[in-house]
Amino acid sequence: MRLGGLAGEGAGRADVDKCTKRHGSAQSGQRPLRRSDGHSLRSSAMTALRDEADFTVSALSEYLLTMKEKLSPDLIWSLRALAQNASVQRELYPDFVVVADELVLDYYDALTKYKEKSQFQHADLEVLDAHIASKSGILEFWTDEALDRSAFWNVIRQQAKQALKARDLSMFAPHASTSTYVSEHEVWTSGRNTEEPVNDTQGSILSRFFSRFR
Repeated sequence: MRLGGLAGEGAGRADVDKCTKRHGSAQSGQRPLRRSDGHSLRSSAMTALRDEADFTVSALSEYLLTMKEKLSPDLIWSLRALAQNASVQRELYPDFVVVADELVLDYYDALTKYKEKSQFQHADLEVLDAHIASKSGILEFWTDEALDRSAFWNVIRQQAKQALKARDLSMFAPHASTSTYVSEHEVWTSGRNTEEPVNDTQGSILSRFFSRFR
């Protein structure tokens, strides 16, 4: 009885082995890969690579078109203003306003008006806008001291510079704001009525640059 039992077990294992060879792993239930499976996997991988390459080329083309699109004069002025150090930024506005507030309000207004007419999404300008908005309402980031020393403002300057550089635009300080500001005892205006870049000649840029050392 025992010998017969052992023989029966052996026969059973042999049958399982045969079944495994014919149909794959008895434990996993998966069939072995055939040549056609390898070809299918390679084909799928090549298709995925082509799709990724097509997407990359499309994204790059859109990026290049976006960078070539001309920004509005107000938006260019605002980016140049944001790119300057604190001492230069103060020269752009009257001394009775909160310069940090004016800088970001000018950028918000210029970007909003520009987006209403533009057919492209400028990711870098949106990132800058989001960074500015992240500290909205937190007073410590909008003081003169913050303008001088805050890492928050240093990031704003770097992002503005990168946006200008990507579009091959000047990073020199712009002319003073064209807005008119009124306080209780003073009316301030720069005397300019446009920020059109063509009016910003090499001579005027150099003149403003050297005037800082007088």
